[in-house]
Amino acid sequence: MDDVILETLEVLVVHPNPCHGSVHIRMNGSSRAGEDNSILIYNAAGLLVREYTITGNNDQITWTGDDRNGQQLPGGVYFLRSDAADPEKTYKVIFLR
Repeated sequence: MDDVILETLEVLVVHPNPCHGSVHIRMNGSSRAGEDNSILIYNAAGLLVREYTITGNNDQITWTGDDRNGQQLPGGVYFLRSDAADPEKTYKVIFLR
């Protein structure tokens, strides 16, 4: 029951968390449907390491722990933000290596 409530309130649904190898990030359907939205991934130092654009009906991405250049990042804590959140909310992801 709690998962259903969480899914309807959150802009992003992130699973599994903590993750190993990859994490699935899904944009909740109620957030700015039909508009382009961004998912931004920051490292623990606050540096932007990866950005995804969600367009049209494509509402899910899979992040494999790489940066903008395709280089694998170290395990650790990462933070996700979406421009669809109002006000913007930060989601924490623990990426294990």
